[in-house]
Amino acid sequence: MPGKTKTRKVLCAILLAVVLSPLSARAKAEAAAEKPVFNTEWTLAVTAFDTSALPPSQAVLGELIIRELVDSLWRVQYHIRSGEELAFYRDYERSRAVKAAASALDAKQKSRDELLFRGERRWKYRKELRAIDNEIVKLEEALRSAETDIPVIEASPVFILASESPPPPPEPGGEYAFCRTRKADAFLSGSISEYHGRIYVSVKIYALYAQRYIYEDFTLFSTGDREASLAALGLSLGSLAAGTEPVRVAVKAEPSSASLTVDNSLAGRGGEFALDLFPGEFSVSAYSSGYQDAAAVLELGPGEIAELYINLTPLLSKTVEIQSDEEGALVYLGSQFIGRTPLSFEVPPYVSQYVLVENQDGEQARVIFQDYEGAMTVRPLPVEIPESRSVNNLRRKFYGAFGRFWISLSLAVLITGMKNAYTLGYNVSGNPILYNSAINYGLASNISWGAMGFFLAESIVRYVIYTSSSERPPVQLVR
Repeated sequence: MPGKTKTRKVLCAILLAVVLSPLSARAKAEAAAEKPVFNTEWTLAVTAFDTSALPPSQAVLGELIIRELVDSLWRVQYHIRSGEELAFYRDYERSRAVKAAASALDAKQKSRDELLFRGERRWKYRKELRAIDNEIVKLEEALRSAETDIPVIEASPVFILASESPPPPPEPGGEYAFCRTRKADAFLSGSISEYHGRIYVSVKIYALYAQRYIYEDFTLFSTGDREASLAALGLSLGSLAAGTEPVRVAVKAEPSSASLTVDNSLAGRGGEFALDLFPGEFSVSAYSSGYQDAAAVLELGPGEIAELYINLTPLLSKTVEIQSDEEGALVYLGSQFIGRTPLSFEVPPYVSQYVLVENQDGEQARVIFQDYEGAMTVRPLPVEIPESRSVNNLRRKFYGAFGRFWISLSLAVLITGMKNAYTLGYNVSGNPILYNSAINYGLASNISWGAMGFFLAESIVRYVIYTSSSERPPVQLVR
């Protein structure tokens, strides 16, 4: 029985090895087929623009132009590499891998040479020599693989815009070293100057793979054309940074008063829009007063054109009619004049509304309502405020009491000082004349401190009355 059990175990082990060997070989083949992907990010550095030619009065405008151009690059999501750029980074990664493998092999060969001079025992020397020789064989194989293998370069790396403070641009001839030092794939530089009352902006981009400037452009505009000119230049910059063509979105919205936003930025007003954007995903929203907002998310590839039709749904509104005892009274909805009484207008539901009615005598009434429909009569009423309780009169009385408090405080401090001086003189000399003066000034000091306390209390009372007074006309609440 023990012999049969042992035989069964051996057979099971052989069967398991036969079954698992193809799976193991397949797993090794898949692991060998999966190669690492290099250069998964594409970084663009922005250098400081040259604004020395701008007059001091235009310095702020220069900073604004730079910020708008840089903001246009934040929408870029990825960069598509050209064939020339892919070949450059393949050669770079291959050179880096060969250099690393050669350095490792050279270090291991030096270790093998040094092993002879360590004076180890023969058996230990042979053991370490055998281990180093095996490692050298593996390193030689790794070197041959680095020389023959083709690295996998990411064709669409993630676009990264360097967020550090803009450094000064490199001197001519130092562009390549600048990119290497800052680990950037390209950098943007430019200048801003004034040209016969207009603003001249020039930009250029240096690419590491080409080792030259691959893009140069300029724009000349007046102050009124700044937004359109910079938008066109920013789109051109963004397309170059993305390495692809822009996309076009045509939008037609109803009603014609609708406004359009792209990624929460206002893109235009009116019923029809045509926009050039960067490829990728972005949201388009339309809104108009009295209508429900609408939004759509689009994802377009390079050079694609999309047409979007948006028909906004009207909000359910309620009709409110304002009447007054005197026809022709002015009616304001919020701060906007909307007509004269009697007046009907529509308001959206569930939104608080503020209405002010003013007659020809200047008398006013205010109404606040929410979710109300129908007619309401608003009667402007005169607001009678007694002159003795007017804000101006109360303010003057408070200032007078406050001034008397400071005067009495100054006199009390002065008289008390004189009393202390006479008292000290009498204590030193014993002169009766100084004693009488000290008594008189002591009595005056007590009176002055009492007056100061009275004026302080008066100031506090008048301050409370002044701050609690109000001249606002009554507000009518409609529920």
